[in-house]
Amino acid sequence: MALRVLWVGWMLTMMSGCASTRAVSPREQDAAWTEVRSRHFRVLTNVEAQTATRAALELETLRGAVSRLWGGEEDIPGSMDVVLLRDAAELEALVPGTSGGFSAMSAEGALLVIAQEDSVQGARARARALGYELSRRVLLSRPRWLAEGLSRYLETVSVERGTREAVLGREDIPSLALVREKGWLDIDALWEQALKPSPEQQQWRDASAWLWVHFLAQEQPARFGKWLALLARGEDSRATWDATFGDLDALRKGVRQHASREQHAARASPLPSIPEEVTVHPLDSADVHVLRARVLLHAPGRDAREEALAEVQRALDEAPTHVDAATLAARLSAGLPEHLPRAHALVRDHPENARAWMLLAELLDPSLERGAQAEAQNRAASLVRDDVSTLVRVANSFDATHQLEEGLPTARRALSLDPRSIAALTSLSSLSLRFSGCSEAKRLQYLVRDLLDGSTTADFREAMEQRLHALERDCNDIRPQR
Repeated sequence: MALRVLWVGWMLTMMSGCASTRAVSPREQDAAWTEVRSRHFRVLTNVEAQTATRAALELETLRGAVSRLWGGEEDIPGSMDVVLLRDAAELEALVPGTSGGFSAMSAEGALLVIAQEDSVQGARARARALGYELSRRVLLSRPRWLAEGLSRYLETVSVERGTREAVLGREDIPSLALVREKGWLDIDALWEQALKPSPEQQQWRDASAWLWVHFLAQEQPARFGKWLALLARGEDSRATWDATFGDLDALRKGVRQHASREQHAARASPLPSIPEEVTVHPLDSADVHVLRARVLLHAPGRDAREEALAEVQRALDEAPTHVDAATLAARLSAGLPEHLPRAHALVRDHPENARAWMLLAELLDPSLERGAQAEAQNRAASLVRDDVSTLVRVANSFDATHQLEEGLPTARRALSLDPRSIAALTSLSSLSLRFSGCSEAKRLQYLVRDLLDGSTTADFREAMEQRLHALERDCNDIRPQR
């Protein structure tokens, strides 16, 4: 994607859709649940449809502005699910301790869970989540400190409703106070990320990242924009940093002056028009149970698998061949005998559903039904269109059965649909290791590491680091044949 260097304008627009987005909760059995789908968002909510529609359009305002200013008229692909809960009390009841909401990357893509009522915490949570997601989509190469600094930089964005201008560059008071009291990490230290830092260490890192990003965006916009353009092309982040910014001593002096400045000028940029087409569909009770399970599975700081499985079972009680419920049930309770006959029922009732065939392929025993497994794999591959998560599952299934000729193009297709998909990159890395050796496999896995940020759980980040270490170890163990 070509990157137009209109850095300040892009950043200013990012909060416009976030500031007043609202949410609904899947708790009440008598509530009417609705899906409002716009070009880049799927709002799942039990607030009234008009409120949900307004939330989706506000998010599209953000998306339209970011798309135009990052890449001219070229659209930024991808979508985000937004669970809109009625109020903060519903959010707290469903996921305790998530005041303001939370975001996560799931197998189905980006997920944002928020409450309808406005608050400073909620506005910041929305801005932070969208900062993570949009920088992930735009920047193919992205060190974690930059992801954190960008997201925190966006938290203070506001929209002037009268002029329809977005204002960026206001100070993040907690971050500024922390770096003034404790100092800040040097840029070299920011590139070194501890696997599981303490909350206090991470807070200091995030505040330091915010300071560097704020300084670069406000006082070095041309060079910062040039560097971001290189990252958007996937070029090495550290090498391009050194080439772009050169004299680090001068930068360090500039950061010191920036941190001590009494006031930092904010900047404004007009918001563009946005597409207003939306579709509204009711959700049935089984859909809502699956949605609750998905939210519980990705709630930060707790293990809610048992609660999620109970919600999935309620969905299956109401709709025994619900594809999403059956898939989640197999994931959460692997090995149970009822999963295979349920998968056969799924493909009988949903013969055109790629996910149903993929679940059947994953559950069939190749030693007993190799032909049947291959048929299910091929049916899934032929039916799936632009569902990245299902394409990755198909590719992984081909990988597991050593069908590299089928798996590689499937994984590449998934990555072409979402070049920043961690699941697609990981799948293609594994297949590439088997097909073409270590060099490409390691390159792809390093890209995965660059895409991990604050929306990634510590456990998942550790798993990806261990995967990279294992890949490096295996590759180092390979000796050239004599």
